[in-house]
Amino acid sequence: MREVVNAILYLTREGCSWRALPHDFPPWKTVYNYFQDWTRDGTWDRLLTILRWRVRQKAGRDADPRVACIDSQSVKTAGGGKEVGSDGGKKVRGRKRHIVVDTMGLLLAVVATAANVDDARAAQELFAQLPGTNFPRLEVVQADSKYHNHDLERWLRVHHRAYRIWVVSRPAGERRFKPLRSRWVVERTFAWLGRYYFGMKDPQ
Repeated sequence: MREVVNAILYLTREGCSWRALPHDFPPWKTVYNYFQDWTRDGTWDRLLTILRWRVRQKAGRDADPRVACIDSQSVKTAGGGKEVGSDGGKKVRGRKRHIVVDTMGLLLAVVATAANVDDARAAQELFAQLPGTNFPRLEVVQADSKYHNHDLERWLRVHHRAYRIWVVSRPAGERRFKPLRSRWVVERTFAWLGRYYFGMKDPQ
């Protein structure tokens, strides 16, 4: 079973196809079936939740976060498909990663869309992954001005999400780079993901 997990981690890291898994691992079909089963029955979600709790508690934090951060990142893609679009602001054609993290940068929710999807609209899908029973202490979600959106605020009210969107903006007149009140952690998470996929041994 450990070799099945190792095979899945290998495939995620190297980006190969299932059929291209090295023969040191169990047969690719076996690995694929386990991956699908664990996706359907919520095993991956439970595993990530437990790991996040342990990391937070080891750092002296409560297992459940009170504050989170939300952001998106547009990335180029090599292939086509329905989930491809153009982000006019970033001048990127491809897909967009939307994530919510705690103040340690640990993932709470992830959504992938075409790059032309509005951030506030994708945020509704992200917040749909954050039911209060899983994050009972969550009160504030820090964001940039893209998430100051009436439709998003209406969606939160209709779906009884008590999260307050706290828009953190650059100080007036500030032109230089300046990390913004703990929102930098979400950018660091994107950097971890990028460094991981480009072959760095340690994503941190």
